[in-house]
Amino acid sequence: CKFNNTDGTANYGVTDWAVNGILFNECEFNNINKIGILPYDASITVTKSIFDGNNQGINAIGTMPITGELKVGIEGNAESKNTFKNNYSGIYSTGVDKLRVFQNTFKENKFGLAIIDLNSSIVKNNTFDHNTYGGTILENNNTISNQIICNTYVSEFIGMDIKGNNQGAYINTQTFQSVYDKTPSLENTLPCFLIIFQIQEVIYNTLIQ
Repeated sequence: CKFNNTDGTANYGVTDWAVNGILFNECEFNNINKIGILPYDASITVTKSIFDGNNQGINAIGTMPITGELKVGIEGNAESKNTFKNNYSGIYSTGVDKLRVFQNTFKENKFGLAIIDLNSSIVKNNTFDHNTYGGTILENNNTISNQIICNTYVSEFIGMDIKGNNQGAYINTQTFQSVYDKTPSLENTLPCFLIIFQIQEVIYNTLIQ
């Protein structure tokens, strides 16, 4: 299925209000003014799909525990990967208790993935490539478990931006490839791995220059 904003009037591709179990497979969301997929208190699965030129590819909102998981990509299945490119944000999640983000590519967005305010997530085996602000934002998730594992950041201005209280965060085996294309305005700037305030543990990370 394709959701193309051909006349410039489409603000949403699909909105899902507490309906669980919908599968989005091999879909395209192109140039949507606001949000490609909006799952509100809903568990969905997104595979083999492309989000290109939207304000937000996926904006997931949780106000209560959901039945099942909100899955973007399938763990251990590289063919299930989704591509988020040229969006303001690839995925923006607030309050989702079972967010699973596996095997995806986030390329040339403003930022790839934002996990904001009391989510519980697993983010694993994703590639963040040339997003102009940063790859992953983790903000104010308190003591709730957020596992960020085995992701690769290529030429990100900021690889991970971790803000506020994230005492439940566990960050393991990230690779940061520092090959940023310098411009005069960024002459003395390299990509960075930025941690602010409280997290649980950060281990086995690699910076390649």
